[in-house]
Amino acid sequence: MVSRRLPGFLLVALLTLGSSAWVHAQGTSGAPGPRVGADLAEGVAAVVGDKPILRSEVEEQFGLLAPQFQVDPSDTAQANQLRRDILENLVSEQLLSLEAEAQAIKVDQTQIDQAVDEAIRGDRERLGADGFAAELLKEGITETQLRTRYMEDARKESLRRQLLQKQISSKVEVTDTQVEKYFRDNQEKIGKKPRALRVLDLFVRTTPDSVIEQTYRKRAEEVHGEIQTGLSFEEAARRYSDDAKTREQGGVLGRFGPGELGDRSFEKWAFTLPIGETSEPIRTNLGYHIIQVVSRDPQSQWTQIRHVLIQVNPSRTDESRVIANVESIRHRIVSGELDFAEAVRRYSDDAASRETGGDVGWLPIDSFLGDTHGAVDSLRVGDVSRIARVEGGFHVFKLIGEQAETNYTFDEIKDQLRDMVEREQRQKAVEEYLKELRGRYYVEVRPVPSTMTDVQAPLSPPPDPVPPRRAEVPGKGGERKEPR
Repeated sequence: MVSRRLPGFLLVALLTLGSSAWVHAQGTSGAPGPRVGADLAEGVAAVVGDKPILRSEVEEQFGLLAPQFQVDPSDTAQANQLRRDILENLVSEQLLSLEAEAQAIKVDQTQIDQAVDEAIRGDRERLGADGFAAELLKEGITETQLRTRYMEDARKESLRRQLLQKQISSKVEVTDTQVEKYFRDNQEKIGKKPRALRVLDLFVRTTPDSVIEQTYRKRAEEVHGEIQTGLSFEEAARRYSDDAKTREQGGVLGRFGPGELGDRSFEKWAFTLPIGETSEPIRTNLGYHIIQVVSRDPQSQWTQIRHVLIQVNPSRTDESRVIANVESIRHRIVSGELDFAEAVRRYSDDAASRETGGDVGWLPIDSFLGDTHGAVDSLRVGDVSRIARVEGGFHVFKLIGEQAETNYTFDEIKDQLRDMVEREQRQKAVEEYLKELRGRYYVEVRPVPSTMTDVQAPLSPPPDPVPPRRAEVPGKGGERKEPR
């Protein structure tokens, strides 16, 4: 459906604190305030100042966030905790809005317009042009009315951002001494640097014979041609894509960052193709993809695309033929007849690592999943692994370096530590500021209905301070993340 509320920046940020980090005002007030009439009381979850927060608002946000937090609505305990966190966040948002208005903070209308344009564009991209129009009709509103709704949300959001910038962000300073102390005092929390391997990777994809492969390729090129001559990408996905999960949404994939899909050739297109342009057919382990970039972070931290998948389904005969070929290549490597890097350049189907002779850099041992983990775990430097089977193909690795599990050095993680110290200081400052505002404004949080179970533990614990980013091996393990 079309979003009923412009997503706020505080929602996810404050939820990560857990409800135990907030001051709960159950039926209490820090300042005199109005009582909501009996005709509305049953549907009111809280009152902040003179404004009610309705239970319907909580439920709307619950419907959006439950899938993101992987909360099963039938799990009363977790579902109830998420509702509590959402309500506390809505209270906090309202307190900040009231204080921003009291301080007469001004908004930049240009930024507001940009935020609304982005929200509308996001709805269109997610639903497709036809789906967007259908949802507006279903909800009985016009695009102008939706824009007006988003405009007010964006205005409040801008006020809250500016207030926190003024009261919190500009006053948080992290010194080198604080970062060094955090490093000394939190060794157990920081944990160990995991064992890492440096390997050369030879990957051979399972493909049909050349005639059948060309048939799939031709079909992908025909779909690409229809898009180039006027067929909308969304309609092409609905008509032709073999990805059932995204087909009805016009082929939209969720945002992903570098390394998260595990196919470097595919990701190279996703992070370099100009926004709005359509790629030529791209071969991955699943088949041929045609992609269109919907949006991308300016710093390339994430990208979002649409895609059409023409799935290629090799037979058992094809698989037997390919593994026999890989066995022959491996035998020539082990016997000394063929250099490993040269074998990669000749035979590997991973274009990205082929350019480096198979060198994929240092990888934590736990980034190898499934059969690839078993293939590399007991190798010694210089050894060539057995053949590892993954979805869509086979890997052979050569171990060229190993680093044992060890403690992180300060220099290795000082930037991450600085971010963590700053985030903790900022969170603490926000908590204190919200306590102050609760003492200044009337706040009444209604008791949870008796049908809901009281839960004390927070849903989301504070984040692990120094999680090393895992590099992905194309096709690794039985849990390979492929573009779908």
